Amino acid sequence: MAKSDSAGKSPSILSSTMLMFALLMATLGTTGCCAYLDVENAMDPSLAESMGVNTENLLLLRLSSAENLRSMVNTLTRTGALDVTVVDSVAALVPQCEIDQMIGGTFKDVQSRIMTQALRKIHYSLCHSQTLIVFVNQVRSSPKSGQSFGRVDEVTCGGNALQFYAAVRLKMMRKGLLKAKDKVYVSL
Repeated sequence: MAKSDSAGKSPSILSSTMLMFALLMATLGTTGCCAYLDVENAMDPSLAESMGVNTENLLLLRLSSAENLRSMVNTLTRTGALDVTVVDSVAALVPQCEIDQMIGGTFKDVQSRIMTQALRKIHYSLCHSQTLIVFVNQVRSSPKSGQSFGRVDEVTCGGNALQFYAAVRLKMMRKGLLKAKDKVYVSL
């Protein structure tokens, strides 16, 4: 059983996406079996292939709502067939009530409650399997009232449950550019 939470502020594809592709490539390269739950509907199989991911052995799934996460991950984990499951990303999980309502409605903490409930069930399933699940997330700035003036804290989307259930948390952020002369090679 292992869970991981990867969060970052870099808009560059060369951050969490690269890390997920490297993980998938390493797992699929050793005859492993992986699932990629593309919540953002942004995973480009041709980009993954160009980076060395064997997409023919990759189960690529799309979630229709945040509530589907729990059942989808539990079903995949219980099969025992998967080595790695990637959920990309927590920030893009939209609760069904938000999908059904008109724009402007308030849905305070619904995503957080769904993640808390889902992680309890997912944790139980993972305890009985050899599957690694990785949640990709984003960091947001959150000004806290009652703290020193001008202080801004960073929070991850989906509430606090991930930080309590994750065996490993990895924070990635842009530090600069790797370049020679005027040519940029990598965003660090």
